[in-house]
Amino acid sequence: MENTPNPFNMSTNIKYYVPETVTSAYLCIYDMQGKQLKRIPLGQRGEGAELISASQLAPGMYLYALIADGQEVDVKRMIFME
Repeated sequence: MENTPNPFNMSTNIKYYVPETVTSAYLCIYDMQGKQLKRIPLGQRGEGAELISASQLAPGMYLYALIADGQEVDVKRMIFME
């Protein structure tokens, strides 16, 4: 899982992979205090991507996590610069 570009100022594209065997998957975005800001259901299996617009966030650093069947699969950082 990776977002490009990072840092970003307009939008960033988060690429991910969800195995076919996964029942439910979400992409979650958190602020640095751990507060969940967005929870995006991922219906697509295999490789996918989610576009995050800067208009949805304030400038700063964020964490994003791939959650599959209730388990945290991966967590990464992204930076939104004005």
